[in-house]
Amino acid sequence: RFSLDEFSYASSKGSDEFFIEVGGNRFTHSGVSLNLYPRHVNNCGFRDDANLILKGELQFSNPHPWPVSLFELGCMGHVGWIPNLECTHGVLSFDHVLHGSITFTNFNEDATNSSQPLANTTVSMDEGRGYTEKDFGRSFPSLWIWIQTNSFRNNPGTSLFVSLARIS
Repeated sequence: RFSLDEFSYASSKGSDEFFIEVGGNRFTHSGVSLNLYPRHVNNCGFRDDANLILKGELQFSNPHPWPVSLFELGCMGHVGWIPNLECTHGVLSFDHVLHGSITFTNFNEDATNSSQPLANTTVSMDEGRGYTEKDFGRSFPSLWIWIQTNSFRNNPGTSLFVSLARIS
């Protein structure tokens, strides 16, 4: 989908510790910028099998990170300090407030005028709730269970996170 030269990350940008960019789509500790579109030629004139365009800007405010230090070991506990693990997991924010919107443009390959969108919908994410995490390493665990929610209507700011994985 994306070539290697369309990928950059924190050490190549320097200013934001949690920065990743893939093909003009940016993911940081403070927000997300999306510009996803089909890239290979199909019946609609696009160049892959996708027929959906996603564009949007989201900003995150009031993040609640899991602190990591020598005495606060983060979500992986003592296991996180073992060198050369196949995968390391980190929670950037258990809960934060979202600001911004995402626009979905859907194209129908069977439409007679293939360049016209079938539907164009903008969804406001203002005052929504968010959660961000990161995984990095040489591979993903062969088995894992992951549960996360921060959708407690009567208790905003409450978050539940459970993770179990076989790592080597």
